[in-house]
Amino acid sequence: MIETLKTLCALNGVSGDEDAVRDYLRTQAEPYADAIRTDALGNLIVFKRGRRATGSKVLLCAHMDEVGLIVTRATEDGFLKFDFVGGVDRRVVLGKPVELGVDRVPGIVGMKAIHMLTAEERKKVPKTDSLYLDIGAASREEALSKVPLGTYGAFVGEPEELAQCFLEELDPELLERRKRRRKLGRRIFAGVVAAAMILLLVWVVLLETQPMKVEVTERLIIYEEREGPDET
Repeated sequence: MIETLKTLCALNGVSGDEDAVRDYLRTQAEPYADAIRTDALGNLIVFKRGRRATGSKVLLCAHMDEVGLIVTRATEDGFLKFDFVGGVDRRVVLGKPVELGVDRVPGIVGMKAIHMLTAEERKKVPKTDSLYLDIGAASREEALSKVPLGTYGAFVGEPEELAQCFLEELDPELLERRKRRRKLGRRIFAGVVAAAMILLLVWVVLLETQPMKVEVTERLIIYEEREGPDET
């Protein structure tokens, strides 16, 4: 379970750009599913046929996405301007490393140097339009050649171990240790549901229970009973 969480947390999946997370969940479900498809909204729908209906239903939900940013324009001197995707606390983003696009172009969130700020500006939380991304480009053209407008960006962070683990019940060896990671708040539920999905699908087969439909969506993983064995 811990390794699954590490894998999920290493995947970039800003809202609207969850391909990597969805692909991983698909590989986890494929060995146990009768059919899998992705709909127009990016929802991953996994179907497992049971052998008889009981009228019972089971629902499990989890996010696939994470907060991040999206590039909106480039300045003449090669910096990228952006807007946030999701609720991001602007107080903690300065100096944060990010990865941009499928090529994972590295960048850093920055703003005007502190010695250039007024006393009043230093007291305030910086506005989004005062922030920029530095990717090492020297011009607008160079910046956009590496990172086109509309590119998603994900925050970068390595796992850290802290004391008094809330995960210790998942792994006794983690007693008095804790995993802290970007996206953990959302991905831990995706990991739990992915594991539960596998266990539940195996349970359906072994116990010859009701037909079951599994939907892994951008925000949901849904298990739903089908009314009869001939439905799709």
